Amino acid sequence: MTDWISTPLDSRVLRGALDLERTASGVRPHRLPAWAREQFPDPFLSLVEAQPSGVRLVFRSAATAVELDVLPTRTVFQDTPPLPAGVYDLLVDGRLAGRAGAPGGNVLSVDTTTWSTALRTGPAGTVRFAGLSSGVKDISPSSRSPTGSTRTPPVIAASANASPSWSSAPTARSPGQEVRLA
Repeated sequence: MTDWISTPLDSRVLRGALDLERTASGVRPHRLPAWAREQFPDPFLSLVEAQPSGVRLVFRSAATAVELDVLPTRTVFQDTPPLPAGVYDLLVDGRLAGRAGAPGGNVLSVDTTTWSTALRTGPAGTVRFAGLSSGVKDISPSSRSPTGSTRTPPVIAASANASPSWSSAPTARSPGQEVRLA
């Protein structure tokens, strides 16, 4: 049996975020630094900049499985068809090795006539990628929906590969997430 570990989500393994906000749920990555968000306290800007498109974990491991504990927040606009749920891509050595969704999460309802919002909280979910090849490899789970924690068998090192790896996953917003690497 493999021992799983949890690794704090920080800049050693997270790419694409300019700021990390610690929350009760974990870590919320931001695409704008705190000083920029404070200058423009606009609710729509907050909604858009917190969508983690392009934010991803990057690490090296011999893991044959990776789990992400996530708390996505799905945005629903009143009187419009629902947006697709967030999708998590797993890149191994730069190639797509899996794609999965997560159960649970929060729902942010937006009234399009007043732009008022209501948040319905939901449970965190786990995204699991299994069946990865043995041996040391660069692993990069990414999403447009942020991550709460990541678990893998022990991580060898943060990957030196910091180049962007964009995914084509649908957009979802998550209020806070931590990643456990085991």
